[in-house]
Amino acid sequence: MSSNLRMFLLILMVFLILGGFVSLIVGSTVTSQSGYVTYKQENKQVVRTSLEEREVSTFGSSGPPIYYLQMADGSIYFLQPDDFSPEQKPPVIHEGDTISLVYDSGKPRDIDTTKDSEQPTYGGPASPIKGVGYRIVQVTIGYDTQKKLLNENPQSLVVFSANEYREHPKDYYRNTFVSFTGGGLLVIGFVILPSAYIFWRKLARGS
Repeated sequence: MSSNLRMFLLILMVFLILGGFVSLIVGSTVTSQSGYVTYKQENKQVVRTSLEEREVSTFGSSGPPIYYLQMADGSIYFLQPDDFSPEQKPPVIHEGDTISLVYDSGKPRDIDTTKDSEQPTYGGPASPIKGVGYRIVQVTIGYDTQKKLLNENPQSLVVFSANEYREHPKDYYRNTFVSFTGGGLLVIGFVILPSAYIFWRKLARGS
């Protein structure tokens, strides 16, 4: 076996091993998201604090925004606009707005915006939001704060629903194992790594 061919095969083996590990990691992460999705609803809540956060990637570019909302009763929620299709994407929700919402109660997230609250938001100083929050899958806006909420005109309300909630408006089991990025990548990883090992053994014997 020539040295050039051997070098090419070694490089190929390295890429196979890396690809196998990446497939296993991504597949394991996605399949771990399987579980029951349970929705709960909150009606006519007043927003006490509203903050926007953008995650910064390793290369310095900012990602999509996430909006954190704390209600007058202290409950915390977060809204990810990318969960919504373009025609269903809700506008920015401000402090003092009255909203109704449906949220996924199955996977709470620890939220701490202490660092972000050092910057003003919506023209005034921001109050930090810290605690356990839940992902919003549907939000209703358009309440007139000058009227009694019980006498609200339904025609003035606008409802925005996330793609997942539109597809599954009732509680359901989210099975990510059957997806390509879940179980598919796991299978690919389990196939690639043993194949790379066998390939390495044959290459070592042929040296």
